[in-house]
Amino acid sequence: MTGWARSGDPPDYVLLYEGQQIGAMHGSLSSISQIEIFESHTKKGHGAKFVELIEQESKRQGIKKIVYDPVTNPMLGRILKKLGYTQESELRYVKKDCL
Repeated sequence: MTGWARSGDPPDYVLLYEGQQIGAMHGSLSSISQIEIFESHTKKGHGAKFVELIEQESKRQGIKKIVYDPVTNPMLGRILKKLGYTQESELRYVKKDCL
């Protein structure tokens, strides 16, 4: 949903959904610095699916706090709020006690 930090940077994680890559992420599971849902998939609810998959993997690895910063796309901000994230500043969303 947001662009890459620098053009050409490889993603740290990719999102595969039903065998197709629909997005990518920069950062660690607990501190997400950039997220991208490919434009062809943004109207299919995959943004929420991406966030849910990050949460599932974080729980599996014992990560208690997830940070999305910066969130520059209002749609992603709405998704995060619906999923229980707290907006700590204009561009920062946090979910604590994810376990």
